[in-house]
Amino acid sequence: MNLHRITALLGAMACLLSQGCSTQRPPAPAPAPEITLDFGKLSVTPATGTGMQGVFKVVLDKKSGGPTPVQIGLLINEVQNGERSCYIYQNVVANETALVNDSGAGSVRLEGKSIGNNQCEVLQDGTSSSSDQSRVSVNLHIRFRPEFKGAKQLYVIALDDQNRGTGLEQLGSWTVQ
Repeated sequence: MNLHRITALLGAMACLLSQGCSTQRPPAPAPAPEITLDFGKLSVTPATGTGMQGVFKVVLDKKSGGPTPVQIGLLINEVQNGERSCYIYQNVVANETALVNDSGAGSVRLEGKSIGNNQCEVLQDGTSSSSDQSRVSVNLHIRFRPEFKGAKQLYVIALDDQNRGTGLEQLGSWTVQ
């Protein structure tokens, strides 16, 4: 072994032992804590059922003195994932409905009679929202695609204007058939 190689090996060993190597990566930063808000009690009706379509009513009984939600969401899927799902958000302030794309990223707003993805279609007729001091109600008229058949879970979420919220809560089940 030549002197140059021995010197390089000794330098590498010293660097590792002292943990002062400039080539070492700094430790990864800790993930930011998830901020959850308590808006009150969420529910969905019907909480169970079967069919190729339905009007789902998501209700938030607001907590006295609690924050006011801007969006109420309903995720219908086998798992708690927006990809390949029927995931709908209702902006209760602007009274706008959006359906999440098949990829689980991005969404399309309801501007005509309906919007759809490969799992479901949201119909304007029967879709609405209302809000007062104690309650937020969202009605979503949903028609499922035949390819989406099977047992699904109903998850709901409430979010403020900075996308802080309750997290998805599983509050029901639906069989698409």
